[in-house]
Amino acid sequence: FPSHDNRAAETMCISPETLQKLKRLASAHHTTLYTLLLSIFKTLLYRYSGQTDLIVGSPTLGRPKREFADLVGYFVNPVALRSRPHGEQPFCDYLAQVNTTVLEALDHQHYPYALLVEKVLHRTANDIAPFRTWFVLQSADDPLAAALALGQPGIAGQWSDNAVETVDLPERSEEFDLALLCAEVRQGLTVVFSYRCDVMSRLSVLRMLGHFQCLLNGIVADPSIRLSQL
Repeated sequence: FPSHDNRAAETMCISPETLQKLKRLASAHHTTLYTLLLSIFKTLLYRYSGQTDLIVGSPTLGRPKREFADLVGYFVNPVALRSRPHGEQPFCDYLAQVNTTVLEALDHQHYPYALLVEKVLHRTANDIAPFRTWFVLQSADDPLAAALALGQPGIAGQWSDNAVETVDLPERSEEFDLALLCAEVRQGLTVVFSYRCDVMSRLSVLRMLGHFQCLLNGIVADPSIRLSQL
């Protein structure tokens, strides 16, 4: 993607065959593709930083009740997903830990994020955030929905009876240092690393994309391998 002021993004594509392997792995461990990709992302952050207390933010739909389904408005509510990896831990055990965290977060997704920050950190959401990394999975098999989720311009589609096309808008927020944005598409899985240019270089992010794919392939081959060996 082109850079806007202080933000840029790098993209790679995961094949449909690998995507199916990921889905089968998630199913075998009684979890979802979302949680599996989040766990791989957290493993990447752990292997880069060595930190054993990781918090990644992620959006929820914010519509816990059926009667909200037809209401128009921005209901998205962020959740802070915390986990504590360690090197001797098999990945499948870490996946189970992250899965528990995700399920607990979804149980409380209706609690306003701004109020959580105020109560826990005694600050406003604009002053400080409990996370600087962000994860999104767009699961709809719709090119337009995927393009909107990933911020990709030039993707044509149909919206009701109207022909539409996504456009590239300037970034107005530098809230996250690094964001992993994923979307299921007909060609497999599109993976985008969006980052702040004053925090990371393009070369570093390209290397990180390669390491993410290496982790992904290693986990598919042997999900019981220890985090330190990935």
